[in-house]
Amino acid sequence: PAAQHPPAAAPAANAAADAEARKKATVGAQVVLDPASDAAMAAKGGMAPDIIGNTDARDKALIAMGLDPVSPSAHLTDPKPAAH
Repeated sequence: PAAQHPPAAAPAANAAADAEARKKATVGAQVVLDPASDAAMAAKGGMAPDIIGNTDARDKALIAMGLDPVSPSAHLTDPKPAAH
């Protein structure tokens, strides 16, 4: 039998649509953390001596905020800008 080859790369015309789909998929994955919080320190890798400890600490803080670190909710978590 002939060798199977992977499908050709998507045409450049689909690149913008792919980028837009990836952008939409990240909504809710962004969380604004208080820079002085334990969650922020863990997210930056400074709470524990290894990545596992930092991930656990970050996830614990996100859960305490009512967020699911494994399944983003897609709701915005940053405050609305103050009116000027």
